[in-house]
Amino acid sequence: MELTNLVEANLNGLQKTLPPDVVLDTKIFRQADFIETSVNNVQNALIEGGIFVVIILFLFLGSFRTTIISLTAIPLSLLGAILVLKALGLNINTMSLGGMAIAIGSLVDDAIIDVENVYKRLRQNQQKLLKERESSFTVVFEASKEIRASILNATLIIIVAFLPLFFLSGMEGRMLQPLGISFIVSLFVSLIVAMTLTPLLTKLMLTDEKYLAKNKKEKWLVRKLTAWYEKSLTWALKHKKSVIFSSLGLFALSVVLFSSMGRSFLPEFNEGSDPICCNKTGCIIRRK
Repeated sequence: MELTNLVEANLNGLQKTLPPDVVLDTKIFRQADFIETSVNNVQNALIEGGIFVVIILFLFLGSFRTTIISLTAIPLSLLGAILVLKALGLNINTMSLGGMAIAIGSLVDDAIIDVENVYKRLRQNQQKLLKERESSFTVVFEASKEIRASILNATLIIIVAFLPLFFLSGMEGRMLQPLGISFIVSLFVSLIVAMTLTPLLTKLMLTDEKYLAKNKKEKWLVRKLTAWYEKSLTWALKHKKSVIFSSLGLFALSVVLFSSMGRSFLPEFNEGSDPICCNKTGCIIRRK
């Protein structure tokens, strides 16, 4: 982007020294246009992904408060990734934004697990006799501690899976390392948020007696899915051989399909430019 601006500034200065009938057109093809379009496309994907996360969370959690608590992990985690990128001297590009876009669905995982477990334990506690109930602080603390090892292990496994990106050399390493950094840092920040801020917000927003009394039952969608899952699990346990052999068959088929697929370093880009067309008067590029 900076190089394009410098080139255009020099060309504008050169234009003044040319005859009046000679015009330099710098808008025929600009690499900066391709970069801007690419970054905007990834930014749009990031926003769209965030919107879908909000919809799915609200459908399955069935509560505005639990949805808000879970969603706080997204902006905080992305902000943490941007701060680390800035500290490392990296900038916002398609790869670093792509890492955030890939991570956006995972950023709320730890918070969701914590919120759901705390919410469930609070409702169970609220249904006990008054003299048998524990304090809301104890319930939140014990419920968060109950799943602490699970979210820690799950997050570390995902982070480890991305570490090989940092051992790539050459062009591959330069392109993919920003993606790996933004993904890993944002995921790690989401883990910290889930272990600190999320329990605090659940204590502040989910411990109200009236709110818990109003939400004793699971939401309709969760009850339906639980019933369907119970039926499917019962069928699978009664037909073990069918499930195992069909899974092995699908795995073998996927290996065959994978081996027959083509390979390329980068996919084809379509960022609003047509191929360059040439005629007797010169070469131009048609733009959509």
